[in-house]
Amino acid sequence: SDVCSSDLNLNVGGNIVGGGVRSTSSATAPVNPTVGDIWYYTTTDTVYRYTTDGTTSVWLDITGPTILAT
Repeated sequence: SDVCSSDLNLNVGGNIVGGGVRSTSSATAPVNPTVGDIWYYTTTDTVYRYTTDGTTSVWLDITGPTILAT
């Protein structure tokens, strides 16, 4: 059967932080990043994701290993 959106309930506890993921391409790290933001570092051709472990926030390299052609 079809489900109507008025039939759905969402129960959430804790804090919700929203606003979407921002992406930036530049030679300097973005100011005031939010967890989940993506930064393409144009100087080194590297992609980073802003993340935290609850104590420290860092730009994490998510580009992956470099593969050399043989």
